[in-house]
Amino acid sequence: DQLSIGDGLLVLQVFGPITVVLSVLGICGASSNYKPLLLMFSALIFVEFVALMVVASPLVQVQAEMDRMVDDIFLNTTPLHRADSYI
Repeated sequence: DQLSIGDGLLVLQVFGPITVVLSVLGICGASSNYKPLLLMFSALIFVEFVALMVVASPLVQVQAEMDRMVDDIFLNTTPLHRADSYI
């Protein structure tokens, strides 16, 4: 599959609101001292963590590959102070 930086932004846009909703669930469970709610919060946070690791791992590899490609392109260009005057 072709992954891009846009995919990384999409992951952040999806998992960010989920994390906020889960944190509200955890706050409600902690403030009311309702153990089943806290257990559900813990289970859902764990599921979100695993899903994020599965989705984010390929994106980290894509970022490293893109950084390498950008370095290769820019390291092989002529610096402007050494370029011909018409440039």
